[in-house]
Amino acid sequence: MLAIVVEAAIRSSILIVAVWLGLKALRVSNPHLLMSVWRLVLLVSLASPLLVGRPIFTLGADVSSALVVLTGSSSISSYTPDFVPVPVTPHGGISQHFNWSVLAAAIYLSVAGWLLLRLAIGTVLSWRLRVSAHPVHEDWTVGRDVRSSPEIAAPGTFGSTILLPAHYGTWDVLDRRAIMAHEESHVRRGDFYLLLLAAINRAVFLVQSSGLVDQ
Repeated sequence: MLAIVVEAAIRSSILIVAVWLGLKALRVSNPHLLMSVWRLVLLVSLASPLLVGRPIFTLGADVSSALVVLTGSSSISSYTPDFVPVPVTPHGGISQHFNWSVLAAAIYLSVAGWLLLRLAIGTVLSWRLRVSAHPVHEDWTVGRDVRSSPEIAAPGTFGSTILLPAHYGTWDVLDRRAIMAHEESHVRRGDFYLLLLAAINRAVFLVQSSGLVDQ
């Protein structure tokens, strides 16, 4: 399974670079077209593990080798006849047959796990901020889920909720209309969920998913 994820990450990286170079070569500047292209790239990237055939890389770990490296001794062969001892260098050095795939898998799982944990914590904290924010009931908020909180300094969205800073009352009418129109466009396009998928894509495949939303 890990080999399939690595293969998908490599293909996703190649796809992103190829699309980026293609857009630069064609000088595409239409923001709607750019967003549509990057959304498609994100969906293909997320689906890439299902599209992978035979992985190029094999990350299957040799259990006996890994145990020998950890214990520094070949005596583990006495535990089961299936284990084949791997010679270790004198003075407790690392075996010449050190399984680098085990190390690579450990590094990948550590980085991906940390990124996913950070994403989960950030999402929970944002949800708590949204729940604790005060609903705004004004004539210009009819039909919208608008809330304000002193804990944020700039407007933003969480799902279909528009979050405003506590000083929103100091905005003049034109500024408020412009800000609300901007945030409503994010809600209509579902940009919160798109960015969440992009963050998951970055965490799992360790690739950059940029150009998705014009902040």
